[in-house]
Amino acid sequence: RVPAGCPLEAEVWARLLSIQASPWMLAQPFSLVDEQLERRQGQWAVGAIGRQLLEPAALGGATPEDVAPDAPFSKVVAAVAQRMPHDPQHPAWSRLGPKAGELVRWWKTQRDLERFFRDWNADPQRERFWRRYVRHIRDIQAYRTASALGMRIGDFWFVEFGEIGNASYAFRDVDWQGSTHQRRRARSPADLRALPKDRVRRRTHRDGWEPRFEEWVEELTGC
Repeated sequence: RVPAGCPLEAEVWARLLSIQASPWMLAQPFSLVDEQLERRQGQWAVGAIGRQLLEPAALGGATPEDVAPDAPFSKVVAAVAQRMPHDPQHPAWSRLGPKAGELVRWWKTQRDLERFFRDWNADPQRERFWRRYVRHIRDIQAYRTASALGMRIGDFWFVEFGEIGNASYAFRDVDWQGSTHQRRRARSPADLRALPKDRVRRRTHRDGWEPRFEEWVEELTGC
């Protein structure tokens, strides 16, 4: 029996995640694994099983692209992610471990980005831009009534709006956390733009905006 996470198993996963092997991955039903996870939904055992499945793939070089919604391997990550407890302090998360947990976070981040930008008919150019930061986005909060998405990168929350014509804003995490009540009551982009901030941090989506946004994000977060 090959121990989970050993170099050999990581090498095998690196091969399975390659372009040449993707038809094999697509053909796998993973029904038995899915059944086992379903029976243990919300329990600490989901984290242990998830680690056995995902950690070797992480060590094998899995990238955010490997867990994108349309990637073959994403269904394995989704099976784990959808059955993990909602409470981040639950023991299942510690059993999942940081390597496997990172794959789950990447999957959730891309799922949330897709839901916001595609299901809400938001600007696809903005979606492509923020997907570049999947490795760095630590949390996401959606505000449907305000058609807005908040993304935490480093010590800042970047707020992107679905409707073209709205600028993007950045808020320090301390200001963001201190305005929970106001955010919950947000009903329009103006409500979120009015959140307390130490100074205005905003960028508009004028022609050639992407390089300026890259400099902005790097200036505030180092990413």
